[in-house]
Formats: sequence, structure tokens, C-alpha cells
Amino acid sequence: MLAALFKHPPEATAAWQLLRAEALAAMVRIGLEQLAKSTLRPELIPTFAKAIQQHADSIAGGKPWEAKAYEAAMVAALAV
Repeated sequence: MLAALFKHPPEATAAWQLLRAEALAAMVRIGLEQLAKSTLRPELIPTFAKAIQQHADSIAGGKPWEAKAYEAAMVAALAV
């Protein structure tokens, strides 16, 4: 999960949003909660990682981090 968050170069906007303690802790907590609720299958791991990466990329593009949007992305990724 953390590897997907920090896969791209640390642009200033993304780094500030992601490295704040509360944002990073919330992203990990939400991700683990959604993983615990799902029937984890090996083929879901790349989908889950891609959803995390896409969310990090949108932050790098200037969008603010929002817990509800991140949670919705995680739910959608694991619902495949």
C-alpha cells in the first residue's frame, strides 16, 4: 500500500498532502479497513495498488486529499 502511494516522484503538492501524519495514517487505515472487509484475491492487489496510485496522482495534479473520495476509490477497486 505504501509503495503505491510513493511510486511517483515527490512533487511538492503531493508530498505535502501525503506526508502529513493525519493524511498518511488515514490512507493506511482506510486501505486496511477496506481490505479487511473484502474477500481478498490475488488478482485484486494490482487493481487496489492502481487505485491508490491514481489517487496519489490526482493529488499531485493539485486536487486536495479527501478521505471520503479515497475510501470510495478503495471500495470500487475491491468490488471488481
